[in-house]
Amino acid sequence: MRDRIAIAMSGGVDSLMAAALLTEAGHEVFGLHFFSGFQGCKALPESLVRACALLGMELFGVDLSAEFSAHVTDFFVSSYARGLTPNPCMACNRAVKFGALLERARGMGASRLATGHYARLVEAPGGGRALAKAMAGEKDQSYFLALVPKERLALTEFPLGGLSKERVRAMAAERGLSGLVKTESQEACFLGDGSLREFLELAGLAPCPGPIEDEAGKILGTHQGVHAYTVGQRRGIGVPAATPLYVLELDPARNRLIVGPEERLYARTARVREINWLVARPTDPLRVAARIRYRHREADATLVPASDGSAALCFDHPQKAVTPGQGAVFYQGDRVLGGGWIENAAP
Repeated sequence: MRDRIAIAMSGGVDSLMAAALLTEAGHEVFGLHFFSGFQGCKALPESLVRACALLGMELFGVDLSAEFSAHVTDFFVSSYARGLTPNPCMACNRAVKFGALLERARGMGASRLATGHYARLVEAPGGGRALAKAMAGEKDQSYFLALVPKERLALTEFPLGGLSKERVRAMAAERGLSGLVKTESQEACFLGDGSLREFLELAGLAPCPGPIEDEAGKILGTHQGVHAYTVGQRRGIGVPAATPLYVLELDPARNRLIVGPEERLYARTARVREINWLVARPTDPLRVAARIRYRHREADATLVPASDGSAALCFDHPQKAVTPGQGAVFYQGDRVLGGGWIENAAP
């Protein structure tokens, strides 16, 4: 059946090839390029206009700068101010790309919104579609999609889920699209060429010196603001020691940075809050494979739900640098069960 499908177009090779595949499959496809407010202007990239013309599809610009500011950059800055290390892509996917942009697409007559993510939607037990890992595991991006509500995922399409990045590049070259693409997008796209610290200072998080302490409370030095550090960080602490010191904890309430040896970075449990379940919410302990950041190798764990909607993630083996503010995503095999934000971790 010929569907009208919108595709989120960044200008990279992935979204271009996703659009090409949908067009070649006979669908009526149009592109949406959203402006976050950090591109410098609201003109459609010339390379993207040429690519869409080559594909024979219309391209529209959508101003989502207000939504991006409210749900991504404001969230990003406030998280750092609270001593957390946020994942902006997960927040953007939930509220902007598969929130505001999906609504715009539907308002323009699209039945679904497609993207160039490497993930799959598979048949779920009992009917419907379930989020699953991409076939090419090294490029799998299902982690970034785990906080998108399942009713929105039902209105999405991921044409690249069965392909490897190398195959996508080769297919783009075959279609003459390679010379039109921009460089790969970065995780915190709004930082541009600037540093994280510069961005936070411009957003109002000025340097605020405070003590660097060990776990016993002994003052070892002075930091320039807890928002400039993250759990597990080694470089940039600036405290001489016989053995390397790592950031163990951020204490914004008392403006303290707690450091210690590497072995103190390992945690047995983590509390996860604001969980987005893509399956029926469990009431009993559940065996899962958990990913606690994008590049983290999944760890076997037991997820213990709590009455307040949070859950304790109990690892079979201690995990290094379980970082408050990052996303924790739960898998069984290739299927994504859900995910939430890490609140804290315990040794």
